[in-house]
Amino acid sequence: MFFMNDLNDIYGFTLIELIIVVTIVGIMGGVMLVLVNPRRVEDRTRDSMRITNLQKIAGVADSHHASNGVYPAEQDGRFESSYLSVWPEDEPVEGDVYTYEYDLDSNTYMIHVTGSGDSYLIYRSQLGRTMRCKELYDEDTCVRITGT
Repeated sequence: MFFMNDLNDIYGFTLIELIIVVTIVGIMGGVMLVLVNPRRVEDRTRDSMRITNLQKIAGVADSHHASNGVYPAEQDGRFESSYLSVWPEDEPVEGDVYTYEYDLDSNTYMIHVTGSGDSYLIYRSQLGRTMRCKELYDEDTCVRITGT
């Protein structure tokens, strides 16, 4: 009889309670994984670096224009300038190519790079801002990137 009283005084969790808690924790973990999609965060980080590089190149082209009255001439998708020590290449991902296109007739330029998610990141001098476009030369597919 003494032995039976000791077993009734033991407190703990039942198997059902443990299964419910583990299930709830699993569901919460799955929801967090979807909300904090690591791939999407990585893509946004890379695109932020690409946008920064586009704006640096645009700043150099604008400085060249302020000093010389014209934008730098295009040379194989790039330009030479004393304001730019190194052309960004393979930043942030190997294979990223920043292309500069100058239009002499309108005295404007465009700089572009392939972004994440099958899109292009484009800076156009006549607009003075960076855009995300589905097609490279179709402005109807472009969306302005906020903060640029």
